[in-house]
Amino acid sequence: MAAPSVAPPGIGVSITIVKFNNENFVLWSRVVKYLTAKGKYNYLTDEPPASESKDYSKWLQEDTMVTTWLWNSMDLSIAATTMWVQTTKEL
Repeated sequence: MAAPSVAPPGIGVSITIVKFNNENFVLWSRVVKYLTAKGKYNYLTDEPPASESKDYSKWLQEDTMVTTWLWNSMDLSIAATTMWVQTTKEL
């Protein structure tokens, strides 16, 4: 029997029960302030470190986690249109 797969911490986490659906942006954007409480709001506002920076690997891991949190808080039809973005800030 195969061992169950375990997602990395934060992957699959839902930050809100409010799903952005093109009709509730104001409410959704207020709920997304949760990122401030988690110390991750800067991923929405700051530029990433240079790829050769010693901090890049950690930044990339956390940025991917924050992007996933946001995708999980969107209606699938909206999230699907943003899958091409490279960073949370682009989202």
